[in-house]
Amino acid sequence: MKILKQFFTATLIIITILIIGVITAYLLVSDTTLITWITRGVEHAAGSRISYGTDGRITRTLSPVLSMNDFVFEDENKSLKFNTSSLKIQVNLPGLLFGRLEIPVLALGDTRVELKKSDATERKKPLESLPIIPTFGDIQISQISLISENKEFNLSSMNIKEFSVKIKPDETDKLLLTLQTELAGNTFDVSTTLPVIHTILESQKLPFSLTINNEVSHISSDGLIDFSSTPPLIETRVQANAAKVPAFFSETLDPVTKIQLSTQISGNYKHLNLQECQIDVKTVNGLDIKIAGQLDLINNDSGLNPENINLSLIFAAPDTRSARLFFWDSIPEFGAIKGRVKIHSKKGDPSLENIVVTTRDKGGIQVDLKGRIARFPLDPDRSITGYDLDVIMTAEKISLMGERVGLDLPIEDPLNLTYRIQGDTQALQLNNIDFSAGKKDGDQISATGKILFGDWDKADPTESVDMLVNVKNYNTQTLGSIIGKELPELGAIKANARLHTVSQIHRIDDIQVQVGKAEPLLIKATGSADKIIFFPETSIEGVTLLATAAGEDTAALTDIFSLETVIPSMGSFKASAKITENQQKLGASELSFKSDLRDKGRTLIDLDINGQFKDFSKIDSLSLNTRIKAVDLRTIGVLFDQNWPAIGPVELNSLMKKEGEKLNFKTTMTVDEIEIKATNSVFFLNTPLRISGTIQAENFFFPGLADIEKKDDSKEEESDLYLFSRTPMNFDWLEKTDIDLIVDIKSFDKEKSRFKSAYFKVDLESGHLSILPAKLNFPRGNLELNVRFNTQNELKFNIEAFGKEINPYQALAADQSKIKDTFDADIDIDINITSYGLSQHELASNLDGNVYMIIKNGKLRKELLHLLFVDFVGWTLDKTAGKKYINIDCGVIDYKIKKGMVTTDAFFLSGDNMTVAGKGTIDLSNEQIDYVFLPKKKSVLSFGPEPVKLRGSLKNPSVTAIPWKSAVITYGSLIFSPYLFAGQVVIGLVTDIFKKKSEQSACMEYEKKHEQEQSSADPSTP
Repeated sequence: MKILKQFFTATLIIITILIIGVITAYLLVSDTTLITWITRGVEHAAGSRISYGTDGRITRTLSPVLSMNDFVFEDENKSLKFNTSSLKIQVNLPGLLFGRLEIPVLALGDTRVELKKSDATERKKPLESLPIIPTFGDIQISQISLISENKEFNLSSMNIKEFSVKIKPDETDKLLLTLQTELAGNTFDVSTTLPVIHTILESQKLPFSLTINNEVSHISSDGLIDFSSTPPLIETRVQANAAKVPAFFSETLDPVTKIQLSTQISGNYKHLNLQECQIDVKTVNGLDIKIAGQLDLINNDSGLNPENINLSLIFAAPDTRSARLFFWDSIPEFGAIKGRVKIHSKKGDPSLENIVVTTRDKGGIQVDLKGRIARFPLDPDRSITGYDLDVIMTAEKISLMGERVGLDLPIEDPLNLTYRIQGDTQALQLNNIDFSAGKKDGDQISATGKILFGDWDKADPTESVDMLVNVKNYNTQTLGSIIGKELPELGAIKANARLHTVSQIHRIDDIQVQVGKAEPLLIKATGSADKIIFFPETSIEGVTLLATAAGEDTAALTDIFSLETVIPSMGSFKASAKITENQQKLGASELSFKSDLRDKGRTLIDLDINGQFKDFSKIDSLSLNTRIKAVDLRTIGVLFDQNWPAIGPVELNSLMKKEGEKLNFKTTMTVDEIEIKATNSVFFLNTPLRISGTIQAENFFFPGLADIEKKDDSKEEESDLYLFSRTPMNFDWLEKTDIDLIVDIKSFDKEKSRFKSAYFKVDLESGHLSILPAKLNFPRGNLELNVRFNTQNELKFNIEAFGKEINPYQALAADQSKIKDTFDADIDIDINITSYGLSQHELASNLDGNVYMIIKNGKLRKELLHLLFVDFVGWTLDKTAGKKYINIDCGVIDYKIKKGMVTTDAFFLSGDNMTVAGKGTIDLSNEQIDYVFLPKKKSVLSFGPEPVKLRGSLKNPSVTAIPWKSAVITYGSLIFSPYLFAGQVVIGLVTDIFKKKSEQSACMEYEKKHEQEQSSADPSTP
């Protein structure tokens, strides 16, 4: 206040002298002289020293402006030093004529005020009442630094408008000061009532009445400052109300609808006592805060500190989020909340006593918190110490609690959680944790123990953990939902583990897991994890698990794991693996799978697989060594619903290993004396997948067709009306894999087959499949095949087969003992067919090409013949019942196909006792047949069995017998064809040898005709 007196007096003296100086300056003196007179007058009147820069200026107008730089004012006792970088003051001279001192502008630059103690007991020139009351228009101060007793206070720039001082009406000894200023972007109107200066100086007391108003707030204070005491004392009553939150609450408090404050303040600036404090705050979302009590504010070396605090705080809100001011900004929603606390302190940091907080949610969530906090610093940068709080959390459904905290927990069982919060902010402890989810006698997840937190500025503030976790009776699908991974239903889970900290590293030990039961699958695992990180995201490192699995039947695995490929029944099984995690890669070593299919104490199939899977996310890290032993192929075929021959024993060994960017397969298989070797490579980094390699076999043989015929008990795909399916075929799998494969059969079993060797190459790329060159070598002659498929847009294929003078009869027989070694067959084959379409019907409808075959001195199994020709009326090519093979002396088959229409150029088969000729058409598009078969006995000239005619649907044709007389008239050209029955019409009774030679000659004649046609059609043939 002393500073204000001196500065205010000096300012008025300057103003008075300035008025005289301005009048004189208009007539006589320069700016420098006039400013010197003014400053000397001020020094004399105020008992002070003044200095300023060399560039002072004063304007010569009715409202002169005095400008100075580096202005310094210091009283003679050196107790006050006022220094400003610039001073600008304007006075309205005409107003002086009417007794008004109007100062439109007072501007100060960066200002520094220093206050020092003075030894002077009294001043030479005491302040007197002002003769004229000034009125200010605009006061601007850039920045003020106030230094007192080695303490410095800095105030930001200030802009005061419309500052005025008036005599209060009806109270001539009081002044009314009004001004307008801005603070934090808000404009405030300030009004205060003070005694005139001489009254203050005489009584040394300052009674005041202060009001501050703006659009949303009102503050009023009435009181007295007693300057006669050292330091001055204040007694005042303060009341305030507002409808807007202070800036420092803006991030944690919702918009405010009401703030009310009242308190009685007494004391001095070193020690203020606040009595009868009442604070009431309400927000737009319904948070209601009430604070009542008293406290002292002590100003000492450490700043302004509260002492003797005795406050009570009560709050309530309709939802938890609205009360986040008391917790943290992202607190989950637990429903309506209310709380109370007592705040106490004699000296230093206050304590929070009798804390009670409860939440209640309509969904069945309840939270209760009770206890105390020993020290709760008001400085947010300091740690809270002495936590001692008990927490109880319950929920009717775990899923609802999980939803509130941001977790997907699809469990509808109840939740119970209790723990105690102890320690300090930088050493926070959660002790006596007791967590249970589920029913006590049913499915349950539970955990007990404690957790210690440290520095919250760390990414993971968890210092130590010691928890025991147990899982009981939950099924694997529920567990999969919790961890966010789809798991098969393996049965109930029993598991326990210990989470604890060793040498400042969190780890998991004593892991024990059991899933399911012995039937159908029992899984057990034990192990540990070297490191677990909880924040900012949970991760586990260094996992080591020893897992075992066992079951009674491998077939059960198909349904358990919902596999598309059916796993056959191979008996009981055992599996084991060592599962490890390294550098965030989860894999398995020491993989083992064994199964044993037994019958009456004898092992039928023995399967043993071992290997490793280094990275579960990369299939190419899998390497396996597989061994299969079986008594015979039939036993293996039964597993896959196949009727394979009973050849054995069987042993297969396969090694799969990654080398570079590919997986290499090396496989050897022995079946009795057959040995097959395969070396293949699978390139997993290619898109699509690429498989390449070779397959070699020795002592191989082809089983008879009846031996490999697949059992098919399934129903027909479509109506019985159709033979060829109309359903589009799926060849997408051909575009997912590229194949480059060589099959080399070096030798065949000499006792079971007369094939000599075989070789073919398979190429598949982007849906283009080709099998060429392909060659099947016989002891005499060979069969060459070229096969091409294109599956882009629709299936297109071309098949070519060519063989000359082939002797394959023993290769087609499974029982060679009934066939003489001297038997000599001769077969010519020439086939070329093409087609395209999306379904079987379209392929049949678009079929084009030729089928040509001549057989001389051959044999056919009855089964093969029955696949082509049905014994419709009871006749047969061989009279001998029970015979397995049919002798073919001579046969010709020659078909032409155009757009699915098959026409017959020649059809003739001659056996020991009968010949059969055929003629007609087969319409594959409309699935219609119109064909006739003409049988004839060889022993006599009589016709023998009647001809047979097939007509109608291929699926179910009508079969009728034709009298020979009608047949001769209708099909005479067929009956008397020289190629089929040469010599038979003229000579009726001849020897069998002559008849064979005649028929063979007919075949030779037709073969010669065919070769001539082929030569004329091929321009490259000479």
